[in-house]
Amino acid sequence: MGEEQMSPERKQAQLKMREALQIAKGRKAERAVDLVKEALHLDPTWIEPRRWLAEHYASSGQERLAVEMYEELLRLEPDDEQLWEALEKLDAATAQRLRRLHEVAADPFVARRAATAAAASDFDELGGDEAEVADTQPAPGGAPFIGGRAPDSDLFVEEEAEEYYAEPLPWEHDQDREYRDKLDASDAFIRLLDGLAALWDDERAWQHLLEGCREPAEAGLEALAELNERAAVALEAEPPRILVSEAAARVPLVLPLAESTVVVGTDARAVFTNREMVFWLAWACHNLLSGAAEYAWACECVLAHETPTSDLEVHIHEAAGQIEGWNEGLSQEDLTKLARLCQAWEQRAVLSADRAGLLAVEEEVIARRAMAGAAAERKVAAEITATEFLGHFRSMKTAELARISLKQNPWTDAQYAAYRSHVIRWWATTDEYKALARG
Repeated sequence: MGEEQMSPERKQAQLKMREALQIAKGRKAERAVDLVKEALHLDPTWIEPRRWLAEHYASSGQERLAVEMYEELLRLEPDDEQLWEALEKLDAATAQRLRRLHEVAADPFVARRAATAAAASDFDELGGDEAEVADTQPAPGGAPFIGGRAPDSDLFVEEEAEEYYAEPLPWEHDQDREYRDKLDASDAFIRLLDGLAALWDDERAWQHLLEGCREPAEAGLEALAELNERAAVALEAEPPRILVSEAAARVPLVLPLAESTVVVGTDARAVFTNREMVFWLAWACHNLLSGAAEYAWACECVLAHETPTSDLEVHIHEAAGQIEGWNEGLSQEDLTKLARLCQAWEQRAVLSADRAGLLAVEEEVIARRAMAGAAAERKVAAEITATEFLGHFRSMKTAELARISLKQNPWTDAQYAAYRSHVIRWWATTDEYKALARG
């Protein structure tokens, strides 16, 4: 690649890399590693920093880190036999597993897949609404788990459900709409969904609730508007309204108001690069474009997930508790069954949003770094790499990462973020993704 064709990010990364190589000659290894990581962060598409790190970790006895880096390299360069040989010398079992996955091109995350027995040991499908889930007791204190007990009630009606959404988007996870249809078959869930619709339409209330939010230019983040437009264009959508909040949340708040709105916390701009912000803005845009945002908020009001992190979220949960009769006549067993179904859909819906984000940034390393930054501890969120983040879950197989309890929120949970990272890395290798990216 000539200098005139090189991106600004690559040029900056090369400068960092040159500096690192000079420092490494002086035996200042720790500083050199930091500079190489900076180069990788500047241009995650560049292979050379990863090669250097892999070789450095291997030669300095840091085998775990070396194996992780070779795994990263082989996702990007699966036909490089030198990389395979280097990994096999370090960890033959991991190399064997990766070779099996490279050779088996079936979708490992959908029940309808036709994968071989060898691949089945490495991947498993997501849990369904009948899956065994630990600690399914609803949140104490009533709303939204209030209602009489009716042991004979039937939660899931087999009648044809009314269509509440547009046609599936081409990048959605295969089971996203299948599980949304199951939610539509629940009369209780539809009552909750309809009750929340009145909240979204209350312009006066939202004008008051959003008073603390500012336009990007007012918040000194003018670039957000341009990044938001770039994300929407990638999905062939109209850009939603973008606002900035002082909330600490790193994942955008998606509000399906009359004027579709995305609220970005100031923490997000401190943690993510511009390209990572495009991932999150496309992620949010997908949830508005697909109609998933309405369903997600209804599900969150059913589930006993973590405490809301902003006044806006608190208001939505309080409003759900005031919707009369949505769970009338449901037994505790039925409510738990509905909670499990909500969780099962959310686990698939967030994978759909991740795919939209990847299509906007076109590099799975960007998408996975964004996921890591959102799920890691706050003090390291801006610096942690996807490889370092996945290293925290190295003892768990991919299928185990997907098995989360009802208390763990699929949209933000760290363990599930590790699973999502594996999934998006796999999906980026599929013909489906490549066809959508070309289109």
